[in-house]
Amino acid sequence: MNLKPFLLFGSLLLLNSQLIQAAGLLLPDRGLRQDLDWLNSRGVISINLAVWPLSQEEIDAALDNAKPSNTTDSMVLNRVQQHLQNIKAPVQISAYAGSQLNAMTSGFGQTEHDQRRASVAGQWQNPDFDVRLQANLVGGDGGRKPSHWLPANSYAAAKVGNQWLSFGQIPRYWGPGQEGSLILGDAARPVTAFSLQRAEQKPFETPLLSWLGRWQYQVFAGQLSQYDAIPNTKLIGMRVDLMPTDYLQLGAHRVFQWGGENRPQSLKSFGKAFLGKGENEESADKSNEPGNQIAGLDIQLKLQPLVDVPVNLYAQMVGEDEAGYFPSKKAYLFGIRGAHAWNANTINWSLEGADTRVEFKDTGIIYGHHLYRDGYYQQGLPLGYALGGDAQNISARLAVTTPDQQTFSGHVMHAKVNPTNQRNNERYSHNDTLNGVALGWEKTFKNGLNLGSQLWYVDSQNHQHDHGFGAGMKLSMPLR
Repeated sequence: MNLKPFLLFGSLLLLNSQLIQAAGLLLPDRGLRQDLDWLNSRGVISINLAVWPLSQEEIDAALDNAKPSNTTDSMVLNRVQQHLQNIKAPVQISAYAGSQLNAMTSGFGQTEHDQRRASVAGQWQNPDFDVRLQANLVGGDGGRKPSHWLPANSYAAAKVGNQWLSFGQIPRYWGPGQEGSLILGDAARPVTAFSLQRAEQKPFETPLLSWLGRWQYQVFAGQLSQYDAIPNTKLIGMRVDLMPTDYLQLGAHRVFQWGGENRPQSLKSFGKAFLGKGENEESADKSNEPGNQIAGLDIQLKLQPLVDVPVNLYAQMVGEDEAGYFPSKKAYLFGIRGAHAWNANTINWSLEGADTRVEFKDTGIIYGHHLYRDGYYQQGLPLGYALGGDAQNISARLAVTTPDQQTFSGHVMHAKVNPTNQRNNERYSHNDTLNGVALGWEKTFKNGLNLGSQLWYVDSQNHQHDHGFGAGMKLSMPLR
């Protein structure tokens, strides 16, 4: 094995050298996704934004084939390039501090798991390797953690053909939702895992399959942290995305908990879990079930190619248990989002609803399990939708970005959480109804420095989460 990349990486925090060529994986980032979605929704580029981490190669391919029609399109394309340079800089420092934890959903790429955080990251990339080490010092209120020093967002990846093989604590996000994903979101701390995905989402070359269009897959296998019910529980996930046309995108996904202390971990047991056998069997003894399964589908319809309107419709479904090779107890998410221009300003908006009860009524099923009693959670935080199981949420977002890279944002939500007071959901531990509003400001300067602030107000029906007014501030700075 060529050790040169790893030896070079050891000096990243001491050397402030210029990044030669960015490559590898891109972690969930709201600003990047927002600009890419604006371009994608308006037909300037075509890209799949439902699977994160995203590969640098896929973004490069989309930008190389971009079709800007005005100066605003070109401005946003340049902004994406600058953003990529900043987030792939050799050294990054960042910090966050809040007056308290915000009870509102943070949405894609914005989750802060702790009240205070200070981070430094060193990165090294070439076309075949991507290495990132990040040290995070966290404090104040927040989710459970093994230490105040955490390696979240650290990983090493190698490119083999058109595949990226990685290992580390990589945040993942599967699905089109803005507030969260029913199957796999970033509300919990990253799971330590091995992962494999395509670098560039090219269509199949064979005529028999080329009609499926550009496609992507992602698989991972890891182990949950501080999962008290069954220590050392494994988490395995797989997803496939297809883009058969410019206006339609389909995704299928499946995640299962398996193994752990005093549980079968043989190849036979894994095979049963992988194939979904033993789940929901008619038997008095459920202890032999191989694992806890959750699976589903999502769909996005892009209206711009059809009626020249920069709006997308999307939906996601997940289900527990299996009947006839299909999830039998289902939860849903629906949304609409748009991308517009106002003079030289760009506007992104979304309206989204989610219900993690079964068929909009039954509780105690989604994200729960009779064997894996801590449920579909890690350290008390949901691996799927940010509000956890049995939640209802309606939310709206608006973001306006100016030519000088200031973003003004607003967010409102109405949610009902944890009606049966399930102990697994430590973030929303009691039955409550929440109403919240948040206003945000963010500015990126020419040297890459990013400053942001947010004010929010949350009212709760039973005062379990009633924090009233709150505020948070963040900064990040690339060092090149």
